[in-house]
Amino acid sequence: MVFLTLSVTVPSLKPPPCESLNAEDCKTGGFHVTIFFLALYTIALGAGGTKPNISTLGADQFDVHCPKERFQKLSFFNWWTFSSFFGNLFSSTVLVYIQDSVGFSVGYTIPTVALAFSIGVFLLGTPIYRHKPPSGSPITTIGRVLVAAMRKWKVPLPDDPNELYESPWLLCSVTEVEETKKIIKLLPVFIATIIPSVMVAQILTLFVKQGNTMDRNMGSSHFQIPSGSLTTLFILGTLISVSLYDKCVVPLLKKRTENPRGITMLQRIGIGQTLHIFIMIIAAMVERCYFDDAPTGPVQLDRSGSCFSF
Repeated sequence: MVFLTLSVTVPSLKPPPCESLNAEDCKTGGFHVTIFFLALYTIALGAGGTKPNISTLGADQFDVHCPKERFQKLSFFNWWTFSSFFGNLFSSTVLVYIQDSVGFSVGYTIPTVALAFSIGVFLLGTPIYRHKPPSGSPITTIGRVLVAAMRKWKVPLPDDPNELYESPWLLCSVTEVEETKKIIKLLPVFIATIIPSVMVAQILTLFVKQGNTMDRNMGSSHFQIPSGSLTTLFILGTLISVSLYDKCVVPLLKKRTENPRGITMLQRIGIGQTLHIFIMIIAAMVERCYFDDAPTGPVQLDRSGSCFSF
């Protein structure tokens, strides 16, 4: 974020101004592009290191042997999602407006300072966090099992369990083998979840780009909704649905299913995947009608449901 802020603030790192209306005439040099993409790749690396671990670290703070904390842990991920999307709501409204109206230097400085503050809060809380001691890399364990399996694939399984050996890279424990088998069984699930992740990414990329073609003026006023703020509808929908689900739906389902989560995790995933399919079908229909049939400009639907250009 510091790199990104500097790339739009320091004059020597900013692209030179361009007065031409033709985008081809406004290409910048390699130095400015290098700094900018260095910032983006660094952000991707930092996000990849923090986002997968924040939720798990938060879940580790609950003691599953304490009835009160075990019940609180069931709602933790719902409210963690709520707080995360609440931050996204601020960024897609206030920050986007500041970037469009004031400038990107101020718009990037604010989240940079906020991230620095969050690091300070994280460091201050570190002494009181519940830490689970590391038990070794699962990648190393899986590697040992695979290597041992290839080296000993012709050796028959002994009838006496006491003959099983614990030497790494040659023979592995039964526990390590079973853990590796479970991970391998989960690989199809991991691969299948790539597609929903790609679909969600369209909200921040393709859908925002399409928003640039829309009339975003608020009535007769001169205020125009920034295209980057259109994701607010998605964020508000998530905030409302998470709150209603945790406070209304779960208690009702819990009485019927006697499951503390209301329904099982697999059922929740299945419902979510089904909704993803339905949503993307609608998006594809809108895309096909509004954009594929309009080579010269935006289109609208007439009363018969067909597309026509204007």
